[in-house]
Amino acid sequence: MKDTEKNSIPKCLDGARQRPPEDVGGIAGYEDFLNIIKDNKNPERVEMLSWAEKDTRGRMFDPEYFNINEVNRRLLYVLEDDKEHAEKLLTGNGLQGTVVWGWSDTCSDVEGKRYSMEHISNLLLRIGEGSKVTIQVEPGRSRY
Repeated sequence: MKDTEKNSIPKCLDGARQRPPEDVGGIAGYEDFLNIIKDNKNPERVEMLSWAEKDTRGRMFDPEYFNINEVNRRLLYVLEDDKEHAEKLLTGNGLQGTVVWGWSDTCSDVEGKRYSMEHISNLLLRIGEGSKVTIQVEPGRSRY
């Protein structure tokens, strides 16, 4: 499934627990990781929790954490997370929209669809390192 115009957007109906951090080392590595972070006296605990924040957007890793709304927000864009969609959205005239406050991040509203800064940075990675980026803003009213 790649084309959101031809396919339904997936939706999570239920779930439980946080996914393991990337590169944790498979099942055995995840078991070791869980044992370390559960042991407050383990000298590696703080380092492992800091390392896992790369996958939790800065939140302390909690193996019991699950937020269905967060999962479904990410699924809205799962079919567009490839180089083809990144180039279509970000090249040519570029990403043109309005700055809005999203769930937990600043977003750009483009024709009714919100792209978080995290998602935009992931799309930039799909296009490739070394690509030239220009950010141009027409200031609007500030609420602050």
